[in-house]
Amino acid sequence: VLPHFDRERILEFASPVVRDLSDVDADQFVEMLKENWNVQYEVLREFCDAHDIEIIDTTPALRASLECGEWPYFCYDTHLNVTGNRVVAEVVSAYLNSTSPSEPTPGGAP
Repeated sequence: VLPHFDRERILEFASPVVRDLSDVDADQFVEMLKENWNVQYEVLREFCDAHDIEIIDTTPALRASLECGEWPYFCYDTHLNVTGNRVVAEVVSAYLNSTSPSEPTPGGAP
């Protein structure tokens, strides 16, 4: 997102929902975004690693979509739009097609 908006506009957009940003200028806020963009992902990865949960990382495909000019998110929030859902579906489909089906567990559900 950062290359597509000026710094003041990013700060103006974020200020109502983040916290009181009156003591932070736009350059500081942009630096905070750059430094912390991956924190949520790392927390999720650590949790999944600790609980043997596999992650299908769609981040590279979503970034590639952005670089091609196909915006995968709604402009007013971070939810996936039709393009984003297509990108995620393609990644998940490719993953499922590349793995072998697991053997049924005796006594388990089909």
